[in-house]
Amino acid sequence: MNATTQPGLHDRRVHVEHDVLCGIGAMAGLIAAARGSAPVFGELPDPTTLVRTGCRQLRALVATSRLPEEISCPSCRKHGWAIYQERALDLEAAGHADRTSSPSRAEATWDLARACCDMARRYSTMGPRP
Repeated sequence: MNATTQPGLHDRRVHVEHDVLCGIGAMAGLIAAARGSAPVFGELPDPTTLVRTGCRQLRALVATSRLPEEISCPSCRKHGWAIYQERALDLEAAGHADRTSSPSRAEATWDLARACCDMARRYSTMGPRP
């Protein structure tokens, strides 16, 4: 299969990986953050690698982004919002469960919940138009 026949290479919309929290892009970002640098050549798969997107289509990795402001597919924006909103609610509940046994752990959990709420808010505001 070459670039002209592979699905998703000519789509003008920017999508989000279906597995927003643990997808290929997220893992490469974690590796780079742990190293304190940008991802280097060889850490990421071929940009034409097909990934499942939030709108349930197969698209090339190069047609996806981890930044909510760059996502132009409405279905993918809704998917990203739902994932982060659900994670925020789960973390908030976990923080409430931890607050009596470990107040510091509960605070850390609530900080993560606030970060997830912020990401959900970023997905809910409209980004660039296709």
